[in-house]
Amino acid sequence: MENGRTLVIATVVFLGVVIVSSEDTKSPDLSRPRRNIFQTMIMLSCITDKSSFDYSDYGCYCGPGGEGTPVDILDQCCKVHDECYGTAENNCFKFFEYLGIYDYKCENGKISCEIEDRTKLSCREFLCECDRKVAECLTKNEDEYNSAHFHMDQDKCKG
Repeated sequence: MENGRTLVIATVVFLGVVIVSSEDTKSPDLSRPRRNIFQTMIMLSCITDKSSFDYSDYGCYCGPGGEGTPVDILDQCCKVHDECYGTAENNCFKFFEYLGIYDYKCENGKISCEIEDRTKLSCREFLCECDRKVAECLTKNEDEYNSAHFHMDQDKCKG
């Protein structure tokens, strides 16, 4: 059983490294900054049975890139998440954003970020809040998932 768990963890780490390393902070096709996709994925799995990979290439904003009009409420969740990270990018070191590790708890299907001072969030705390909000938004609206928006032609987002 322990070997199976180790294999699952190794697979998730490998896939996360591939996804993260394929993101480029300033390439013309990917306007979004790098982010710690591991924590976002784990946070999402904490409150839903839906796989985070279901959102890895969904609509115009869930996954690499992001432009145009969101195709539905789930895609809107990802657009808001992108904007949240954009705000963080203006206030945090980019390298930190890429590797930022934050503390949070997941209990009884609720996520809470470990925040020391609610009047002034640190970069880590801010990023945690961005990820908490997208996880909650995707979970709240998961019944709206439309498989036609998965691996959607991104040309439909332009214009």
